[in-house]
Amino acid sequence: MIRKIILLVLLFLLVQSESYSQVFNSPRDTIVVPGKEYKAGWFHKFIFGKHWRDVWTTPIKVKILDLNNFAGGLTPTRKGGGLQTRTLHLLGKDGLDYKFRSIDKDPARMLPDDLKETFVASVLKDQISSANPMAPLVVAPLLKAVGVFQAVPQLVFMPDDKKLGKYRKEFGGVLGMIEVHPDEGNNPGDISFEGADKVIGTYKLFHRLEKKRNEKVDNIEFLKARLMDMLLGDWDRHFDQWRWALLDKKKKKLWKPIPRDRDQAFAKYDGLAPSLMEALTPQLVTFEEDYSNIQSLTWNGRFLDRRYLSEINKATWDSVTTFVQNTITDDVIKDAVKHLPLEVYAIASTELIRKLISRRDHLKEASNKFYELINGYVDIFGSNKADYLQIKRLKNNTTDVSLFKLDRRTREKKGKEFYHKIFDNNLVEEIRIYLLKGDDKAVVTGDVDSGALIRIIGGHGKDEFINKSKVHSHFPIIPFPRLENATRFYDSGKHSKFIAGKGTIVNTDKIPDPKNDFERYEDRQLDRGYEWLVAPVEHINTDDGVVLGAGPILIKYGFRKIPYDYRMLLTGSYATKTKSFNINYEAFFNSLYRGISLGVQIKSTELSLTNFYGFGNETPYSGSLVLKKFYKVRQRVFEFKPSLIFKLTGRFNLSLGFSYSSYKTNINNPSILNSFTYGNYGLGRFKLWGLNSSIDFDSRDVKRNPYKGDLINVSFSYFPAGKDNKFNFSKASFDVRHYYTFNKITDITLAFRIRGEKIWGTFPFFKSAFLGGKENLRGFNRERFAGDASISSQFEARFYLTKLNIIIPGRFGLSAFTEIGRVFQKNISSDKWHPTYGGGFWLSFLNRTFTTSLSIGKSAERTSFYIRARMGF
Repeated sequence: MIRKIILLVLLFLLVQSESYSQVFNSPRDTIVVPGKEYKAGWFHKFIFGKHWRDVWTTPIKVKILDLNNFAGGLTPTRKGGGLQTRTLHLLGKDGLDYKFRSIDKDPARMLPDDLKETFVASVLKDQISSANPMAPLVVAPLLKAVGVFQAVPQLVFMPDDKKLGKYRKEFGGVLGMIEVHPDEGNNPGDISFEGADKVIGTYKLFHRLEKKRNEKVDNIEFLKARLMDMLLGDWDRHFDQWRWALLDKKKKKLWKPIPRDRDQAFAKYDGLAPSLMEALTPQLVTFEEDYSNIQSLTWNGRFLDRRYLSEINKATWDSVTTFVQNTITDDVIKDAVKHLPLEVYAIASTELIRKLISRRDHLKEASNKFYELINGYVDIFGSNKADYLQIKRLKNNTTDVSLFKLDRRTREKKGKEFYHKIFDNNLVEEIRIYLLKGDDKAVVTGDVDSGALIRIIGGHGKDEFINKSKVHSHFPIIPFPRLENATRFYDSGKHSKFIAGKGTIVNTDKIPDPKNDFERYEDRQLDRGYEWLVAPVEHINTDDGVVLGAGPILIKYGFRKIPYDYRMLLTGSYATKTKSFNINYEAFFNSLYRGISLGVQIKSTELSLTNFYGFGNETPYSGSLVLKKFYKVRQRVFEFKPSLIFKLTGRFNLSLGFSYSSYKTNINNPSILNSFTYGNYGLGRFKLWGLNSSIDFDSRDVKRNPYKGDLINVSFSYFPAGKDNKFNFSKASFDVRHYYTFNKITDITLAFRIRGEKIWGTFPFFKSAFLGGKENLRGFNRERFAGDASISSQFEARFYLTKLNIIIPGRFGLSAFTEIGRVFQKNISSDKWHPTYGGGFWLSFLNRTFTTSLSIGKSAERTSFYIRARMGF
């Protein structure tokens, strides 16, 4: 009997070793510290985060990978991996491909050359500690519990073994994870992953499904996988984090997702610097007890989510969520965490169990937000064959969308739909259907009071678009119905046909084809939603002192609105020397109509005019009188200035608009206005209407620090007589700049500028043509000279000297400039010109994304300095 029991046990172990060829046959192990370099003191943790440093710096007992016996023996075949992770592919004698991934990573490999070996590289390397290196060991049993395909990882120590061959130097003595690699090769005779007929990557999947309407992604399985991503806090689920397995069951061919590379599960971004980065890069989401922001958490997977989750209705979505929530029990979580090494379990188990249970409990509400996100702006994709799109506006709150094969003979739908869903208009903002290639037909029907905006985008082929629907709306004051433009067709094909009923917009603009798969499937141009940013205001100069402020920027993105639909900015700032404030609102509504945009500026400021030195080209100046505020002007301005911008050919824009301005102006010494041609005209309260126009050409490569290009601006304004403005007057101006860079010993940029103004008629003194200050004639005070015309020229040479590694590498250089100008006064002759000269230094970072310049200007009257977040001009 004992013999039989022993024999059965041996047979069982033999079967297990054959069934699970990844199980170790070697008893050898070693003690390893995953990342001793991540050990840090309290101050470093305060600034850069505590993260999972305790896990990284704890010695753990790890099995040594037996290259001779694991999987019957392993043979290295090639390197792989991304920009951070070291990956070695190995072929097992069991016929499977294996992948060994290093636990530690080197983010410096993904940095530009000028950022490597810098403080930035050191900080990024240190931030690897934000990831839990043992996370994949916990993730695997959780995914298994809900039935998501996966490759099960094992923690191993790669020996410094000659069997590694040419890979020995890089991979010998490295701690990592080894797992089966679902291969895209699918060579004859290969052992398939999970019994799949085929395994491919995401791009290949997209191409295939565009050709084969009888194959689909198993969106239920994909939703399960994405809900698990949310539960695990794994935000980095981009295209390459997935493989897809084809299973052919009863002629229903479904592609099941295989998630991989769990580097960001359980990630923590505590500490001052990472918290700021989390605010600037929202997808860096910390693993906490609850879900902070679903859009940020799912952002990196948005392109897949939009393609494969939109068809799932709410009832099915909720049932999948309930399944995941009920399956991931407390015991399942606790058992999964037990897969950690004992030393790590002692450190991290309590936190992981507590957070996973809490996130599981809140999964339903997070899932609801995810559903709303997917169904806010809906993307639906047809095939490269002839499709029939049927859209029915059923009721005010529902829209039925179906895709069929198109019968080429009858031009009607054929067979069963390959996409169908009834959408809730209470959730949906837009439905976008991309018909791709093929001779497609789209038909929209229904008569409703309100409905979702529908965009149908044709592709290559002879497409037919028919809108029979009506979407009524009402004017806001009187209850008379009108037709809403809620159906929009887009196709530039010469042979496409449109039957556009009322309430239809047809767009035949030619859109360039994507250059590659990345641009086609992962276009980084945002086309929906909002973004909030912060706009700083900071500069220092002799006239105003320190000027500091900030404000929000709101950017709204829209379909084919490049770079955005609209952008609004609101800033407030304060100048210390003049004790003056400035509040500025700017808005730019892109493509208000085809080729037409709307710009709006509203400002309230005390910084428009702060001194007046008299009228004329040779007005006297006294530094002692400046100190006594002899020239001081106190002016408060409110201005409203909308304009229409017409996009002309090339880089030319035409702007037409009007302005309303209200001034309240006082001057310390009214006698100084005796020199003004029109006396004290403009003093006190003054309201002014104006009509404005300008034409612009701008080819500068970087606006704040150009190396090459031109800027040309010509403007004209007319101010009609009114209550306060007793006389008509007009003003014209021009501004021409040219930039040229060459290399002669070093990089030298030459910057040229000439500008001028001319005023006709009787005008208030504060509308004079001014010269002086940071914008022109540096070295003279702001608005030092006033006339009815002005002209000035500026030349600056900018010399690159060397690279500087100040936190991040930058370019450091010197500048030298000379400027000259003068103003004119009607009936007064003057031959005097006002030259200035000076120089300074500048710093630019990240390919001139950020620039700081300091310049000192010298004139006959004084020396002034200017610190700006840009070059001088």
